[in-house]
Amino acid sequence: MIDTVFAKSAEPSTYAASLGVSFFGAITMNEWIAVGGLALGGMTFAANCYFKWLHYKLALRQTNKGASKNGRV
Repeated sequence: MIDTVFAKSAEPSTYAASLGVSFFGAITMNEWIAVGGLALGGMTFAANCYFKWLHYKLALRQTNKGASKNGRV
């Protein structure tokens, strides 16, 4: 559920915000703003990958737990 909420609500708007900040930094010739925008996009991508991995591991754990509880190894 966390993965679905994160991917559908925060990710596209955060990518758009990071591109907007980077574009603003490029226009104003401020490298700190431009790099900060790219870093924001990179952190969003990393967090999204982590949540997808965590969701996969939790689903795998639930599957294995149910199989062993029912006697199917």
